[in-house]
Amino acid sequence: MKRRLKITALVLGLLLLLILALLAWVLTTEAGLRFAVARLPERMGKVTLKIEEVRGTIAGGFSAVRVDVDHELTRTVVERGSARVNVWPLLVGRIAVREARADVVLIEVKPRPKDRPKMPSKFLPRLLSIGTERAHADLLTVIAPNGRRVEFSDVNGAGIVGHKSIRIFDSSIVYGLLRGRAIGEVRAADPIKLRGDATVHMLIEGQPQWRADANFDGDLDKVPLTAILHEPFRADMKGELLSLSNNFHWTGKAQVHNFDLRAFGAGSALGIITGPLDIGGEMNAFHARGPLLVPGLGFGAFDVAFDGYYEDQVVHATHYEVTHRATRSHVDGQGTIQTAENGPKLLLRGGFTGVRWPLVQRFTAETPQLFSTPEGTYRLEGLWPYSLEATGDLYVPELDPMTVAMRGALHKDHLRIDDLVLDAFGGSAKLAGEARWAPDESWSLAGPVKGFNPAELRPGFTGALDFDLAARGTPFSAETELDVKVDKLTGKLRGTAASGSGHIVRRSSDWTFDAVRFRAGNTR
Repeated sequence: MKRRLKITALVLGLLLLLILALLAWVLTTEAGLRFAVARLPERMGKVTLKIEEVRGTIAGGFSAVRVDVDHELTRTVVERGSARVNVWPLLVGRIAVREARADVVLIEVKPRPKDRPKMPSKFLPRLLSIGTERAHADLLTVIAPNGRRVEFSDVNGAGIVGHKSIRIFDSSIVYGLLRGRAIGEVRAADPIKLRGDATVHMLIEGQPQWRADANFDGDLDKVPLTAILHEPFRADMKGELLSLSNNFHWTGKAQVHNFDLRAFGAGSALGIITGPLDIGGEMNAFHARGPLLVPGLGFGAFDVAFDGYYEDQVVHATHYEVTHRATRSHVDGQGTIQTAENGPKLLLRGGFTGVRWPLVQRFTAETPQLFSTPEGTYRLEGLWPYSLEATGDLYVPELDPMTVAMRGALHKDHLRIDDLVLDAFGGSAKLAGEARWAPDESWSLAGPVKGFNPAELRPGFTGALDFDLAARGTPFSAETELDVKVDKLTGKLRGTAASGSGHIVRRSSDWTFDAVRFRAGNTR
């Protein structure tokens, strides 16, 4: 009897030793790793698993050229991946990953079958869990059911996957110029539920930093979101992320508190812009609409609208428009906005209609209309200072219509006018100068005037006069202080030869005439 017990114990010991040796061989040798992988079933229920070219050991770290996990709802492909795991937790059903890396991870979300029965929601079997201290992917590609492809880079994460939840202790991701960090929890449900907190940064060389915080709590069908933009201006937003697993889009409302162009290196001419906006979009496309107050331009609200999309670090503005409610002055256009040093780099072109100046609630004797332009076109291009071209009709009260063509450069504190061609008063002028709004408002124009007909201003004084004009004033209003010099005046007035020069100054209601000389025939 004792002999039988000894033999049984010996056999069991040898069997245990053999099992331990086999386990050690599987865990510590590359041949053992390949042996274990080769015996994994390629198909497990509705899941198909393919692993190609494994190397390394389970205990010391292993890699695979390609891992393909195909399910009826999702397909996940990992290319050139590697991992290091803690061995002993495997014995109690816990996969503890110390580090996992991959060059490329592709996740394809498939359309949900309409006839798929509703199954109990879970991520893993009840007694199994997978945790990772550090996971990294150089590139993460997500393909939505509608075929839309979105790529993220420099993806990092740490967390644990359990039976019915995924806890994310830390994660970071890069999408174009956006860098995001998030913590949260994903819970097994139908649809899957998720909640957490996120911070998003965007930093462009030569531009201010963008920073926003958000928290969310919902499911893949609808995720309510609350966000605060801290930089480069302050804005609050409440919205919803909708249909995350199928036809992703988002909608919300924002309140702009202090948008200031000085944060972007521009001047203070527009003042502090405030107001509510209705916003929304898809993954790359977005739109905004609402009334904004722009104190530097005039009284009352401006109705703004923007539609565009982001691609390859370029914002494509498919359409934008601004309308002053009180005067119905309207500007619209389209173009591109691109990140660049001393930028952004712009290529914007469009038109304007019904513009009246100044932009006030109504014109009165104290605030008369200075001019209007029924329609025109413009083009804004390049880096600071931006090249600006504009053409249009110009109407000044009590004067005949004029046409204007301007070419210049838009600086942060002034507009440089290189070439201003003005067809008016029966003649034309080719002027140059500037309009400055900082530190104080002022303007100046100078150049030759050809074929000026005084009868356009005072009937009966028909003629054609040529002269050099130099004019300047401050500020931009009907009460501007005016300084006008006329030199080298020649031509004909009422059929007789005319010549002259002079200097006229207006300050407040006082007029000063200096060295004014004029001769027409025998009249001086």
